[in-house]
Amino acid sequence: TPELLDLWEAKLHSQVSDIPHTGLTPDSFKQKKYFLKNWREYIREMSLSITPIDKIDVSKTREFGSWLKNKPKTFQKGKARSLETVNACIREVVRMYKELAVRDKYISINSIPQIDKVKMQRDNTSKRDVLTEEEYEKLWRYIQYTYITKKHNPNPKKWELEKRKIFKEFIFIMSNVGFRVKELIGMRMNDIMDNPEWDLERRETDVLMKVRRENSKTGKSRVCVAPVKKRLQRIIDAYEKIGIKHQPSDYLFMNPSS
Repeated sequence: TPELLDLWEAKLHSQVSDIPHTGLTPDSFKQKKYFLKNWREYIREMSLSITPIDKIDVSKTREFGSWLKNKPKTFQKGKARSLETVNACIREVVRMYKELAVRDKYISINSIPQIDKVKMQRDNTSKRDVLTEEEYEKLWRYIQYTYITKKHNPNPKKWELEKRKIFKEFIFIMSNVGFRVKELIGMRMNDIMDNPEWDLERRETDVLMKVRRENSKTGKSRVCVAPVKKRLQRIIDAYEKIGIKHQPSDYLFMNPSS
């Protein structure tokens, strides 16, 4: 089993890519490594590490899901393990046996380990934590009238308020235009442009913001019409006060502490 795990991990590592939909993202690979680590540990505890995989009784591994569910967490001690994560781990282990061990004829399909998935209640609630209008209003008012003001932060560290202003604009450009965090962090100055077909009044408020395909979760580029021109100018002004002047190829959001 340890040899099989090494082969599968090497195969997954060869598929890692930063470009969406062309392979595994680094974060996905990291999660799968965690899944494989648990299987390796379970096999070791079952004293099956040196048993050839075609000699392992498939029924001996049925309780892996329960074992992982009850395994104490290294971090967040005392917190229950996610049942979705446990079942995702089981799926990855079974996939390894199907797509590597069976395919390369190390075992027959009948020798794939039997693993019982953990039962979990159906959750039909939204996976996204969307603010209500009242919550959004409360957040906006706090950031605008407390978080970034000299009155409520009378002795800030050097450039602290300018950094907070940058963070404020990041939050509200992201939430009002609909960018993912990675998309906005990865946006460069030359991805932001005017539309020459707009009239002068609209060009004072709106810009086009391009999400490049390599920076998009879907692997497709898109251009967003964003009424955030004044926000962008406030970002540029805050960086200039800190001593950072944007160049065309620079990211819009750079680490202001660096």
